[in-house]
Amino acid sequence: MPSRCISGRARSRQARRRRREAAAEAPLAAAEVEAEAEARDWANGLGTDLLLAILGLVDHADILMSADCVCRSWRRAARGEPTLWRRVVMRGGHAGIARRLNRCGAACEAVRRGARLCEAFCVQYAADDGFLIYLSEMAPYLKSLRLICCDDVTEERFAEAVKELPLLEELELSLCHNVGGSRVYKVVGDACTQLKHFRLNKHSIGPGILEWWQNVDKDVLGIASMHGLRSLQLFSNYLTSKGLETILDNCPQLESLDIRRCS
Repeated sequence: MPSRCISGRARSRQARRRRREAAAEAPLAAAEVEAEAEARDWANGLGTDLLLAILGLVDHADILMSADCVCRSWRRAARGEPTLWRRVVMRGGHAGIARRLNRCGAACEAVRRGARLCEAFCVQYAADDGFLIYLSEMAPYLKSLRLICCDDVTEERFAEAVKELPLLEELELSLCHNVGGSRVYKVVGDACTQLKHFRLNKHSIGPGILEWWQNVDKDVLGIASMHGLRSLQLFSNYLTSKGLETILDNCPQLESLDIRRCS
């Protein structure tokens, strides 16, 4: 009997101690809730211009995947402000991540949010034929297009899309192995008469003489059709002195020329 009384008193002391601890923790929990609410209020309280300035510093892929989850005002800005999508940059990652995250689908969503006002689009590992055709249909005022490591873009669809982008002033094709040759660049020159800047970057040139013979100057005539060029970058292209002379003769307004690692 005495042992039962002692056990009961011990349980009573434990219960009182738990109540005291709970009472002490309650203000801390309330403070945490209040701090979280204040953080949400801070995010919600940002003006539209300031919020757009902040989001403008973020890669648009991150906006698509994360900004919607912050708060209502961020979600509203990310989805309903076409000015945020006027100049889109989707860089980083690698081909495997791009496929797992469906970056091509995300790129199409970025174009859609631009509400036909998109003027510049830079994309890495996130473009295929479907995206490019969609871009040409939904961005009639596009002035700058930069495709980097986009092996899912084919020459035929690229040529088809670029015909619908007559206002293009800047074009970059870096490590896009399925797009190349004078024929497709001639399409660019004919369709994009306002083109001023062109970058064509390839992998480092190998030592094989056969490869050199098959590819030497194969881009020259197409590039030479871009008569209004102000700057030209050719990285690791097979180019002879005669080919370079052809380009210079046909691009009289050229001011900047970068031909690193060309041979």
